[in-house]
Amino acid sequence: MDRRTFMSTSVAVAGCAAVPWLSCYGRPSIPTVRARALVLYDSSLSASRGLLANSREEGTYTYAMEAGADIGTLWHARLREWAGTIGGVLRPSDCFVLRNLSIAERRAFHSATVGPGTVAFEIGVALAVS
Repeated sequence: MDRRTFMSTSVAVAGCAAVPWLSCYGRPSIPTVRARALVLYDSSLSASRGLLANSREEGTYTYAMEAGADIGTLWHARLREWAGTIGGVLRPSDCFVLRNLSIAERRAFHSATVGPGTVAFEIGVALAVS
């Protein structure tokens, strides 16, 4: 293998590895919550409060929880054991932490940017081990 082929292959592999990390900053969309979900919200974000209000009106959530200051602690204390889906609108930094923790637990994670400094996300149920 020559140097040029090695470098172009290395760049392509590194680029593919970076794509999952960027999913926390995806395309804009309108946040929604599926039925029987836990809604995680940040009361300091208007988009997050709006999602919670819409979910209450539609009756599409089972439980609502304030995100608080330390999302990692919240994950290990309460969210990790939640059997259903988890959805909400949070800051990108909180979304990044939730993404890594949920994927480590084999849970599907989807997100999209909904405005400056806000990311809508959904954490699915645990995926089956094959």
